[in-house]
Amino acid sequence: MLYTRSHASWYSVGIDVGASACWISIVDPQGVVVRTPYQFNPVCVQSIHAVILEIKKAGKNDPSHIRIFMESTGNYPFQLSCYLQWKGFDVRIINPLITHSTMNMAIRKAKTDKIDSYRIALLGLQPDLKTSKPASPAWSSIRNLIRLYHDVKQNHGKAVSQLRNTLVAVFPQYLPVFSNIAGATSLAVLKTYDTPNKILQADSEELCQVLQTAARGHLKWVPGWCEKLHAAAADAVTLNGPDAAYWSLSIRFLIESIEAFNTQIKDITAALTALLKQHADTAWVKQNELVCSIPGTSPMTAATLLCEMGNIQRFKNAHQLVAYFGLDPSVSQSGRKKGDRQHISKKGSSLARKIIFMIAISNIRKKANGQATNPVLYA
Repeated sequence: MLYTRSHASWYSVGIDVGASACWISIVDPQGVVVRTPYQFNPVCVQSIHAVILEIKKAGKNDPSHIRIFMESTGNYPFQLSCYLQWKGFDVRIINPLITHSTMNMAIRKAKTDKIDSYRIALLGLQPDLKTSKPASPAWSSIRNLIRLYHDVKQNHGKAVSQLRNTLVAVFPQYLPVFSNIAGATSLAVLKTYDTPNKILQADSEELCQVLQTAARGHLKWVPGWCEKLHAAAADAVTLNGPDAAYWSLSIRFLIESIEAFNTQIKDITAALTALLKQHADTAWVKQNELVCSIPGTSPMTAATLLCEMGNIQRFKNAHQLVAYFGLDPSVSQSGRKKGDRQHISKKGSSLARKIIFMIAISNIRKKANGQATNPVLYA
């Protein structure tokens, strides 16, 4: 492997993290291997303690002369990095794109976990290497809850879409009755009467009672809903579409899924709110409150953006932050061809780009009374 000597003053420890096994390499400030790369178990306390002894031995029992580097490979390095940091070591996380770029430094193309740990250790000697600190347990918990929230929301949207497609096939007359087919009132009707025939055969008072129980504060709409439901069911039966009895199973399962997702969303939101209150004095939560000051930005939206961004202090200017989100134009220039009319690079988090787009749309729209949501943009 080709290697450019640096003027590092620390011993570099490279760890290639895996699910059940890790490889570790230790090099001195001149890039000479101090400890032959070997494998250890990242979930075994005795194995990790043995690794710590080897690291201290290589650094002459002075943690200030040691830096430990790992790749950012999902959740695999989280527990190990937190523990090593708690033990007083300087742990740093490297973007996998940087480590992958070193594969072409060797004449012979080879990639193994053992070689990767050595490459990471050599990279750690570069003074200008861009790294980040491991996330704190609290911040990681917040990020996990937010990503779980968006995953559940996505599954909820898919279930609603499937329910709509099912109704289009068997009972399309139902769709115009309610503005939101996944709302509480609509779901209550479909749970009780999952076919047009059941709606026609239902007692009017019983149907009104179901609507009143679910509608709560919208009782004035109940009589109109009853009339529209009877008319829609009569049209569906008259047209003699698909036999709804065989589709009711799909409707019932989709309704159960939607209600389960609704419960999960409420539980996640409550847990996240409690976690933010618990760490109200931290700089991260204060930044979240600052982002919430942007018109149309909810606490969940602000928290999502900050979690995907990480520590904002690592960005020297706005251009780096834009590039991190993948909103910068890609460059493709060769010869006389100019590369200034390209699409955005779309590097980084797609969720962050989605959130930024939502915030932008919220700020350029106007309210029902014609006033701008964000008057600054219309000044």
